[in-house]
Amino acid sequence: RKPVTKDIVCKTFKPDIQEIKNLKEKLLSKGTASIKIKSQIIENTYKTIKTSLTSKIQDRMGAKFDVGVTNAIAIANDSNIATALIENDRKLAATSVASIGQKYKSETNFKNIKIHDHDKDVKSFLRDWSPEHGDDLKSFRQTINKVKEQKKAMHAIEVGQAGLSIRGIAPVLKDGAYVGSLEFMQAFESVVKQFHNEKENLLVLMDQKLAHLAKLADTTKSVGGYILSQKTVDDKFFADAKKIEIGKLLTQGYLLDDSYFYSFAEIKDFEGKPIGLYLLGANRSDVDATINQASSMINSALALIVILIVVLTVSILLAMKKVLLTPLETFEKGLLEFFRYLNKETSQAKLIDIKGDDEIALMSKIVDENIIKTRQNIESDKMMIEGVKRVVIAI
Repeated sequence: RKPVTKDIVCKTFKPDIQEIKNLKEKLLSKGTASIKIKSQIIENTYKTIKTSLTSKIQDRMGAKFDVGVTNAIAIANDSNIATALIENDRKLAATSVASIGQKYKSETNFKNIKIHDHDKDVKSFLRDWSPEHGDDLKSFRQTINKVKEQKKAMHAIEVGQAGLSIRGIAPVLKDGAYVGSLEFMQAFESVVKQFHNEKENLLVLMDQKLAHLAKLADTTKSVGGYILSQKTVDDKFFADAKKIEIGKLLTQGYLLDDSYFYSFAEIKDFEGKPIGLYLLGANRSDVDATINQASSMINSALALIVILIVVLTVSILLAMKKVLLTPLETFEKGLLEFFRYLNKETSQAKLIDIKGDDEIALMSKIVDENIIKTRQNIESDKMMIEGVKRVVIAI
């Protein structure tokens, strides 16, 4: 498939003063002129697709954040969770979390969730996927510190041991007192699948500078300076994405190769600091089809405009002929006939008789009045001459 060139008419710009002057000079010297129409259809299509992809990831991640916070609050309000944290009863916490987690996995679409309890000292109390606990989280889990400080739920994307993950964190309160917090963790798999179902692609990439925090992340799976943070991957898209120039993508906003259109959106932590990228992709064939369709629409519109101009021009010419040229021809013919009558080349003087209220009709009425007067005077002179002749003959 050959790439579409940038020679397709799409967008017009208002001519500047110099262009207008040049246009006037051409009209005066040649009688014709044209204004250059600048094309940006391909650029506009790329920007539109980029906007569409980034809007999708923002909307879908917004939904994931809402789910995370809502569920974190719901589970944190379970009385057993608060009791377990107060009494340091990990068994009670494990039983409650296991029961809740099983319900989510069996009765909802949340198959990849994890639940993590933290005690009031910001230490790990219970991980439902690992027996590891007791490790101090204060030094690097700033979201938990913020939840403890403000006693309010929040969402964020943070670096975990396996890479980036979506976290909804809610305080666990007992009679208004902070006794710990609960974290509802989600993977990106459902969002990745949403893009895949629409024949689009998504790679969730963590900045490799954060690799020291993600000790279990597979650093061999990377694109540019970013490490993959998802399990579900389109192998072809991933293989092609590894070949692109990330720096150029970040500068330009999008890139293309033979198979895909690439764009991106930044991943930021709760403080607004960039920690990774959403690498977004659309099939090149679909992008080219969109461009060709837009080009066809533009060409059809231009053809329609040309046809309308031709029809309008013909209509104006016909109207001018009917309103202006035909009456002028009638006026000219009548005037010449009157002059022939004056020169005695004909014995009758016909009236011009143009109906209407325009200037030509008014002129014809004035001429007709003069024709009548002149004809009456000539006829009167003829009668007088005939009378003189009779008198002379009689004498």
